[in-house]
Amino acid sequence: MKTKKLNKRIGIAILLFTAFTYSFGQTYTTYYMQAVPQAYHYNPASQPACGFHFGLPAYNNITISNTLISPSDLLLVDPESGQTITLLHPNADAGAGLENYVEGLRDIEELSVESTNNILSFGFRVKSMYFSFDATLQAKESLSLPKDFLEFMLVGWGNNETHDFTDLNINMSNYIELGVTVSKEFFNTLSIGVRPKMLLGLASISTNHSVAEVYTSNEIMSFDINSDLRMGASGLTIPLDSLGMIDFGGLELDPNLPDSPLDLFNKGLGIDLGAHLNIYDKIQLSFSALDLGYIKWDKNARVTNINGSFSFEGVELKTNNDDDTVGFADRMVDSLKENLKFSSTSSPFTTRLDPKIIAGGRIFLTPGLSVGLLSVTEIEQTRTTQDFILLGNLHPRKGFSLSASYSLFGKSHKSFGLGMGTRVGPFNTFWAFDYIPMQVDKLTSESLDKIPLIHGIPIPVDMYKINFRFGGNFVFGCRKQKKLSRDLPLYQSTDWQY
Repeated sequence: MKTKKLNKRIGIAILLFTAFTYSFGQTYTTYYMQAVPQAYHYNPASQPACGFHFGLPAYNNITISNTLISPSDLLLVDPESGQTITLLHPNADAGAGLENYVEGLRDIEELSVESTNNILSFGFRVKSMYFSFDATLQAKESLSLPKDFLEFMLVGWGNNETHDFTDLNINMSNYIELGVTVSKEFFNTLSIGVRPKMLLGLASISTNHSVAEVYTSNEIMSFDINSDLRMGASGLTIPLDSLGMIDFGGLELDPNLPDSPLDLFNKGLGIDLGAHLNIYDKIQLSFSALDLGYIKWDKNARVTNINGSFSFEGVELKTNNDDDTVGFADRMVDSLKENLKFSSTSSPFTTRLDPKIIAGGRIFLTPGLSVGLLSVTEIEQTRTTQDFILLGNLHPRKGFSLSASYSLFGKSHKSFGLGMGTRVGPFNTFWAFDYIPMQVDKLTSESLDKIPLIHGIPIPVDMYKINFRFGGNFVFGCRKQKKLSRDLPLYQSTDWQY
């Protein structure tokens, strides 16, 4: 059946999209960068170096995390010619083809996009305490891909096989986060911080499968599904189509908007916690727990259940005959309408944030130079990830700082991060990259010699994500804070920072 070839092409398209879709993100390189006032986003106990800061709206923190494939995974060396080939090349199976690639996948792979965009940010110091307020627009979208699904799409299927797609889910959430951070230093040894947050939900879409299986044989392919599609949208009505399914094209503004702006949103609560402990002047231990919280979607919320079974036989697609393709698609749609049942209710539901647990410490080798280690645990919707990151921070002169990181484990262990912060007068800027690949290959082949834009292009090796964070602040009260720090031990003093 040519359906297998169609599925394989779709599967390759997923890989291509995943491999070359990277953006910016959660940059732990800035965890100990005091040149970044917003370091308290990673640990609420971290206090900015100056007495006052005002964050510019350009401050951004955007994440795309890809565990599925690196661009270099799509390219192989032809065992016969030694040239660069792709996974689709006929000779790929002689070396490391799709089967070997799929065999090395985890049970669940994920593509996730997360962004933080600053709306308003400011903070100020009162003696040993620091207060800050942040309003940010948060967005996260994730797609979980079970190994069974990827094997089905890329390699194909056999006779009398059952494939489990239960973990094939999407999760999308957009909300405004209003947070107040309060931190306090005790005896120049211990600092603790807390950041309670109000969450104003804008939109959420998620799926949850209790059953999602595909049975294949030489004669027939059958599907069994029992799934919930949950959607909440503040200020929008959610209509249904003739089948009882959510009609995304018919979304409209809710004519019955509340008088109070806060009553428009689906609300939730969250909290961040953090602490720093200084030992013997040269050692600092740190801990933070971030994004502990939830959003309850009870305004314009709808849950649609999809339940049923359907089956169809394979189709032989004839070359240059579009009628066969159209007929096959029509028969498949008719089968879906006849065998799937849609039921929708206006039911509230709750989504949780993705908590992060960060623990570690650093040693001051000299004033302004420290090295450390962080343990980062991220508890996502479908999996929990663990990483250990080496950190180095250097302040060679006043108003200038550098940071570097190296990921020790996981798929991104062959990568490093860089960050820099500067201050010129009252203007502070910072940027940071994480997960920069340490190795690249060049795309070379005799067939590409005549294509200058492609021939010799560098291809990152083992690049599963790359993150970028940047921003700017106006800062004041730095000299006053410098005077307050003169009585501290040299390694804890901030004299070298300004």
